[in-house]
Amino acid sequence: MIAAGQNPVSLRAHLQQTCQSAGVRDVEACIKAAASAIDTYREKEQKKYLQDAARKPDSAQCMTPAEYKMFENLNRDRVKKNIRPVAVDCDLVKAARGHSADMARFGFFNHTNREGKSPHERIKAKTSRFRCTAENIARGGTGPHTYTWSNVDSKAQTGLFKSPGHRKNILNPDMTHVGIGIYRGTYEGADNILFVTQNFGGCEQP
Repeated sequence: MIAAGQNPVSLRAHLQQTCQSAGVRDVEACIKAAASAIDTYREKEQKKYLQDAARKPDSAQCMTPAEYKMFENLNRDRVKKNIRPVAVDCDLVKAARGHSADMARFGFFNHTNREGKSPHERIKAKTSRFRCTAENIARGGTGPHTYTWSNVDSKAQTGLFKSPGHRKNILNPDMTHVGIGIYRGTYEGADNILFVTQNFGGCEQP
């Protein structure tokens, strides 16, 4: 897959190699057609991203469109079980995204970060608002858990909800707020892995 910010020179080299490998006779025409298709795809992707961003309420502007969609799916799961929806907390978003980014950049998957800090310690470092905290993490990109930016909000949430421990956090009535962080990185040699962290907060400090 071509990265959105790929250098034009490296992009052309990649397309040339692809066209030649496919046995195309007119390589230049193939390159132009492929480049045009990529440009069209990027324009549609950018337009959709802006449309998705525009529909978020002000309280959730700290979330990306994918994170906000997962937030909506999480609340649907709570409402189906007659549990009050959680609200977005941007400090929890920072904590969640920071952990996803850390896992993505350094290729590990664990609730404990590289400094040995637990989810509660990481959340408390971002906000002292909550006495009760919980965390769900997920990853996918290859194999049985194939996440993409267009499906991670539903597939990751579905996978978490099927897991008893994760579902317990999702449906915990004591949790009143959530932050979700999604970051792309590398894990076990694959560089298209999406890491997901859900940080929950409740029992607000008086």
